[in-house]
Amino acid sequence: AARPSSVVECCAGVRGLMQCNRSLRLPPGTHPSTRALATGIEKATITAAEAQRLIQRDGADCRVLVLGDQSLVQLAISHHRRNRHTPGVIRALLEGGADVNRNHPLRAAFTAGRWDIIAVLLVHKPSLDGFHLCEVAASAHGGLEKLR
Repeated sequence: AARPSSVVECCAGVRGLMQCNRSLRLPPGTHPSTRALATGIEKATITAAEAQRLIQRDGADCRVLVLGDQSLVQLAISHHRRNRHTPGVIRALLEGGADVNRNHPLRAAFTAGRWDIIAVLLVHKPSLDGFHLCEVAASAHGGLEKLR
């Protein structure tokens, strides 16, 4: 069976939700809007407006952990190449209460060379304790030059 290609299709009943979440491991009893949010991020099909709607209107939990201990912010960063909406999606997650420090998403954004995502994360004041900014930037895509 073909997997749904959008968040809207994914929310089309229990069968759609089950098909979408084969690769995502979400906690039992996760609300359908949270599943739709996580699936949209994982499949890189969600826009910032859709993420914001799922969080604000439909009650999606942006603090849920997927794949054991990965935050939705980390999931968005790991799928960033497939979605031009990633910075806006991450902004919606952080404004909805996602933890800007959970498992160091700033480090992942530096490693990926995503300066637009780094800018979004920095606005939300991540902890820089023990974070070797210059070291990470220097090793990630000529990053030290971009910091000047």
